[in-house]
Amino acid sequence: MNVKMLETEQIKLMQKAINVYGRKQKAIAENIANVENPNFKRINTDFSDVLREVKDSSHLRSSDPRHIKAAHYAGTFEEVGKSAGDQKVDLTREMSELAENQIRHEFVVRSLHEYYQKLKQAIAGKIL
Repeated sequence: MNVKMLETEQIKLMQKAINVYGRKQKAIAENIANVENPNFKRINTDFSDVLREVKDSSHLRSSDPRHIKAAHYAGTFEEVGKSAGDQKVDLTREMSELAENQIRHEFVVRSLHEYYQKLKQAIAGKIL
């Protein structure tokens, strides 16, 4: 049995976003753990290009001019584990990126949870 409602473009996008935010969390944690290491080079944590590429390929489009437009971010994607040049770790920057990443991750997780709760209600025939 092939259930297409569990494989929508929105679900795939949210799953990829959760994976990217998880990788970003690991990179930030690695940066913070090595803040006192003078030979450590900061791991780049800008994964916005990856999410933009996934979003663009997911066919999610706004159909009304009142819809919120996606923000345009600059930067390049580097796999976690590769250094980002000669940048030193700035603890304040890492902590602010950690907080922002946590908020974004929580938003996607809640959205995904809400989708599955509504799906569960629909299957059970309950209307709230």
